[in-house]
Parts: sequence; structure tokens; C-alpha cells
Amino acid sequence: MIQRLQTIFLFISALAAGLFLYFPTWTKISSDEQTNLRLNAYKLVETDMSNLEATTVVNEQSVIYIAILAMLAMILALYSIFQFKNRIRQMAIGLANTLILAVVLGLSFYHAYQANQQLEGPDGVFLLGFFMIPVAMIANTMANRFIRKDEKLVRSVDRIR
Repeated sequence: MIQRLQTIFLFISALAAGLFLYFPTWTKISSDEQTNLRLNAYKLVETDMSNLEATTVVNEQSVIYIAILAMLAMILALYSIFQFKNRIRQMAIGLANTLILAVVLGLSFYHAYQANQQLEGPDGVFLLGFFMIPVAMIANTMANRFIRKDEKLVRSVDRIR
């Protein structure tokens, strides 16, 4: 049924994956404060900040595949909500969603690490977008736990009959 606790967790997972697409993931400013690197779900942008009136984009690298995977995770979480009649399928979708979210997290970390090596100075800072993926993973794991609990309850009731 849609009003179960796992529905709330699946919705939180989808919402967190959607917020990952909106918020920036990582940023770093060089030690001389002339260059800025910024990573979001769509691209890694290097900007020159030496001119105070207008910042110019020096380099732009597309990482759109991270956004595509995050959208897929969001869609899978929303689709899983409506698979309440088949809990086994719902758990399988949840497992696939966890794997996709782990790949998104790994790719985001990889690109942030690689960008961090490009620029001298202090390490970059992970921003709100980066932390949305672990939130989505935790919510997805909690949803799977409650789905599994419901499946065990249904099977125990079937044994009693």
C-alpha cells in the first residue's frame, strides 16, 4: 500500500537524488584566488576570477553521465513506490537503485579528487549536493528494510493459514 513507511523513505530518496541535480557538488579556489573550480551533476567548470567585473570560463568538462545516473535513481525510487503489490520486485529495484547511487557517489568523488589535483592550494570543499547522495542511499536502504519486514510478515501469516 502506498501509505506505508517505506513509501516515505523512497520519496526521500527520490527527493535527495533530485536535489543532487540542483545543488553544486564541490568547489575549490586556488591559493592566489585567481581560479575557481566548481563541480555539479552536469559539468566541471574552471573560471578565471582575476577580473573583478567579469569572470570568464577557462575550461568546461561535461560530466552529464552523473546527472543521467542520478535521474535514473530518482525515477527508480519513484517507480518503486508503485510496485507495492510485488514486494520482491520492489526490493530488487531498491537494490539496483542503491548500486546506481553508489556509482553516482563514486563518480562525484572521483571527479572532485581529479579536479583537486589540478589546482594548487588547500583542498576543495564538498557542498550540499554531494551529501544528498548518501542521504538518498540511507533512505533507500531504510525503505528496503521495511519492505523486507513486510514480506516476512506476509509470509509468516501465510504459514499460519
